[in-house]
Amino acid sequence: MMQRELFQKLTAWRNETARRSRVERFHILQNKTIEILAETMPKTYEELADVKGIGKKKLHEFGSEILALVKECAVIPPSSSKTHLQGGDPHNPPSINRLPLEDSLRTRTGVSGGSDLKAAQRQLLSNFGEEGEKNEKVFTVSGFLNFLNTVLGERDVFIRGEVSSVQVHPSGIYFTLKDKIDESILNCYIRPSTYERMGVQIEEGLEVKVSGVPNVYKPKGRLSFLVYSLELAGEGSLKKAYEMLKKKLESEGLFERKRALPEFITRIGIITSRTGAVIDDFRRNLESLGLQLYFYDARVEGARAVDDILRGIRWFNTHMDDLDILVIIRGGGSLEDLQAFNNEFVARAIFSSKIITLCGIGHDRDVPITNLVADRATSTPSIVAMTINESWKRLHEGVPTLAQDLLYSFEAVLSERKNYIRGSVDQMLGYMSQLFLRYKYLGRELEQALLGIGLRLEEIRKRSREMIGLARAALEQIFKEVSRKLISYETYLEGVSPERNLKLGYSIIRNVKGGVVKSVEDLAVGEKVMTKLYKGEFVSKIEEIK
Repeated sequence: MMQRELFQKLTAWRNETARRSRVERFHILQNKTIEILAETMPKTYEELADVKGIGKKKLHEFGSEILALVKECAVIPPSSSKTHLQGGDPHNPPSINRLPLEDSLRTRTGVSGGSDLKAAQRQLLSNFGEEGEKNEKVFTVSGFLNFLNTVLGERDVFIRGEVSSVQVHPSGIYFTLKDKIDESILNCYIRPSTYERMGVQIEEGLEVKVSGVPNVYKPKGRLSFLVYSLELAGEGSLKKAYEMLKKKLESEGLFERKRALPEFITRIGIITSRTGAVIDDFRRNLESLGLQLYFYDARVEGARAVDDILRGIRWFNTHMDDLDILVIIRGGGSLEDLQAFNNEFVARAIFSSKIITLCGIGHDRDVPITNLVADRATSTPSIVAMTINESWKRLHEGVPTLAQDLLYSFEAVLSERKNYIRGSVDQMLGYMSQLFLRYKYLGRELEQALLGIGLRLEEIRKRSREMIGLARAALEQIFKEVSRKLISYETYLEGVSPERNLKLGYSIIRNVKGGVVKSVEDLAVGEKVMTKLYKGEFVSKIEEIK
């Protein structure tokens, strides 16, 4: 009896922990591990560590809780003759949530043949009932209800129906699901924490799809359905919820803030599913710009899509808030397919994001709420990629123009300096011409003096020396002026010399005819060009022109 009680408590604790953590049950404890714990009833951490399926991580996380449950049930030591129930390969456990009831029974009892299903059921019943007279299985009321809850809770169930009789209490949300055809009803319950994460306001008349497990409430003996997730279903319900949320967020101003996309986008965070063609279409439409892409795999449809998208937004904002933009994309779909992108929690997470957000969600005629909240939105993932390419447009268009302007400016300066030097040379030649004319005039004066006056020889020599001195002084003055101007011209020419620019790291490219290459339009693939550097030259062959 103690083993059965411990098995029930461990199973209930495992299921509750899995629901709270939103993971599959076998990630907490496998059925076989629970059976071994119920049989061996370990009382210390050392004994617990010896149980197959309890590793160091689980021992650290759950050891104290498991030992506390064992202590509650440990009165009589377990018998050593009880046989372990086989539950399949412990290293590759089956997903109980995916198995039909019959397969679940076989998995937990080790029965494999279809004809032995009744034996499997009898073995499961032995955990909850006692043998009576004539080998009858006798239950207590509590044991039978525990048996029902264990069997019913083995797998998640999906149910679709219309909401009615909604009651919201601090302890949870109680409502009824009604069948449209025969008006059958099912009582449902949602925990407050679960309801908060759904981002859907339950109202009477809404058509919904819920997932969860059936459960019999023991104090009342009443069957109800414990809801793990809820999605709207039916176009009417979806449309009504969409319009209500749109009006609410619009009144709060969530659609007004639009941060400008940065120029030259390089670092991009992406939230979408790794399956499907969306991510491939997005990458295929991006240009080769040396972009850095960081991918977060998230469901984009179904009950768990909201949690995945929220986790992705939080992860990027926590670990990579220096991204240029955050991209959220998925393909087209109906209003029902796009529920995760019409969710209030997702919308508020995008609005709160420190990273500028760009959304491209489907082709639906009703613009998804996420697109309205995002800083920028497009209709498809492909156009999102083109929007990113567009951020580089100014560079693509501006660099060739600037390069051409620089070349023209350089040529204009060279032409101007060339004309200036030519004028200076002409001016210098003029000075020289004046010098020679003046010397010739002095010579004539000397000749007239000798012929007309007949001075003595010494006077002639003295006057000649004076005249030569004057001529020499004039020549020195002229050459000093010319020298000063030449030094000034030389200094300027050195400053604008192509050799100086080559030394600074620039280069001059000439084609096979010796002409300077000014534009890629002057080149052809396969053509050879000569590149002159500050020290040396080299020949290149054109392989690609951009």
